[in-house]
Amino acid sequence: MTAKENQSLLHFLANNKEHFTEVVMCILNELEKEIKFTLKVQKASIQLCSIVPFAVICFRRSMAHVFVEFYNPVIIDNPRIIRTIIKSGPLIIHRLYVFSSNEIDTQLITWIKNSYLIVK
Repeated sequence: MTAKENQSLLHFLANNKEHFTEVVMCILNELEKEIKFTLKVQKASIQLCSIVPFAVICFRRSMAHVFVEFYNPVIIDNPRIIRTIIKSGPLIIHRLYVFSSNEIDTQLITWIKNSYLIVK
């Protein structure tokens, strides 16, 4: 993570709920062990990018969770996936809620890494 990305991320997290920080940092730390990516910090989301975004971590201040979206070429049939968005392109967007850092597991990290490999 570059110094500018780190500064943007810290500013973003300082303005959000504490458990959001824990979830986001857990996801980023796990991914940084295995892949190289940049961050695009926006008002209510953080995009994880290689050349283009491959995943997004979003917040809704009124809710007690973070949601994560990532790409996959086929529909993932898993109860953790709360929404599947099929657009005109070849990739399908999958969304799942994350309520705590305990939910950041190998399965979620693998899905996000696969999304990275697909768009790379």
